[in-house]
Amino acid sequence: MKNMKSSLLIILLYAFCGELLAQVSTPRIRIQGTLKNAAGVALPNGAQSITFKLFNVSGGGTALWEETAAVTISGGIYSHLLGSVQPLDPTIFSQTLYVGRFMNGKELLPRSALSASPYALYVKNTSNGPPPGTVTPFAGATAPDGWLICNGQALSSATYPELFAVLGMTYGNGSSGINGGAGKNFNVPDLRGEFVRGLDEGRGIDSGRAIGTVQGGSAKVPSNGFTGTTNSAGAHSQPVPIVSTTSFPHEHEGSGAATGYCPSGGCTTNTVTTSSAGDHTHDVSMSGGGDAETRPRNVSMNYIIKY
Repeated sequence: MKNMKSSLLIILLYAFCGELLAQVSTPRIRIQGTLKNAAGVALPNGAQSITFKLFNVSGGGTALWEETAAVTISGGIYSHLLGSVQPLDPTIFSQTLYVGRFMNGKELLPRSALSASPYALYVKNTSNGPPPGTVTPFAGATAPDGWLICNGQALSSATYPELFAVLGMTYGNGSSGINGGAGKNFNVPDLRGEFVRGLDEGRGIDSGRAIGTVQGGSAKVPSNGFTGTTNSAGAHSQPVPIVSTTSFPHEHEGSGAATGYCPSGGCTTNTVTTSSAGDHTHDVSMSGGGDAETRPRNVSMNYIIKY
């Protein structure tokens, strides 16, 4: 093959694909171009290995980013997503960048400056927005673009490098949780049904905690204890009848002693009462009742995390 610089005329058309950014985890830029030889004839259809590099100078210099991809050429036209093989670093878009293309080890000149649109990546991922790892309540059922539901799902650090740089394997190593398994090496926090508590950081209120640790439910005994007794308003007296006879025992001949009896005139009944000094209390035993947890009044929402 002749010198690549003279044998090919490269015409590149750049476009920023906003729709795609809403569907992927890392920034990507769509580029399209036409590959023709020096005679102006389009290159044959088929796959061609092209290395794409980003520079901050129009010639020479050191690449800030690069990836190699098998690009399909049809009618001399190709299309490729920068960042689909090697994730892009959004912070490099704070400066003017130039795209270099290399085939068979040779650069196809000239380099082309990126249009203004890709620099939205820098704005989207720096101080003008929340950093990766930010968690916030969200009233919707589906996470918005650039966010994930905090449901413990397993992710790949290659797909979510910025989020992995913040979380590491604090919330799991990717082997379990939603979509856990091969190719997944970290998890997002699982905040479904959970309350979030500020890390103590030496304050002494919730000592001994590390970030991301789970704490079981508990109910504190009140500092001012409860006391009480049963009602003692049960004092009472009982009448006790005492019967006295109007005659005395007497003897019948040959019969021995006889018991007393009441004559036809009747017996006299006197009544006395027991003492009412019997106020008392009883222990009360309780069982059952109560709920499964202690909680304040609340509204359920999704927690989402920025990636």
